[in-house]
Amino acid sequence: MKIYEAAERTPQLSENLLNIWEDSVRAMHHFLSDTEVKAN
Repeated sequence: MKIYEAAERTPQLSENLLNIWEDSVRAMHHFLSDTEVKAN
């Protein structure tokens, strides 16, 4: 795995990172409701 550092955190990058986080949470934490995922 190669780690990259973003020189600039654009709104698009932030949205993409949030989508990755949410997909990961949903894939591994089936016990959380949609409301709980969206609250974090």
